Amino acid sequence: MIAFRAILRSYQEDGQAALPLCQQAFALLSAENYLVRAQVACAQFWAYYTSAANDAVTAIQSGLQAVSLAQVAGLTTLALALMSSTAIHMIGTGQLHEAHQLIQQGMQMTTQSAGFVLPAVGWLTLLQADILREWNQLDTALVHNQATFLGMSR
Repeated sequence: MIAFRAILRSYQEDGQAALPLCQQAFALLSAENYLVRAQVACAQFWAYYTSAANDAVTAIQSGLQAVSLAQVAGLTTLALALMSSTAIHMIGTGQLHEAHQLIQQGMQMTTQSAGFVLPAVGWLTLLQADILREWNQLDTALVHNQATFLGMSR
């Protein structure tokens, strides 16, 4: 219950209430409960970024922790969503190379074993194009986007 209260508070942008709940939830959850731990790390990610704490560095660390927990739990869709959210904050804090690396990791995960491309590739592709735009690599961004979206339509 504490974990879900933390999640709810973070989505309500009540970081001052969410952060202590996150710490309490982490202390009570078993190390093997990857699903709920990933969700609490996600709540912590949002709480650090949107609360009065306004701590982008710690928020990004929480986001990366949530990504890792989601991957261990086999929650690919959640991991990809968290990668996109974390990359957005990395871009916002000027960590373009780190964001690009995280996006590349996510792009590798987007193709399922049956060959279907997961929908989350859209956000990753958009973020990748934004980084390439920042680096003034517009032609490369266009080629990547066309390859991704043409591949999805087949």
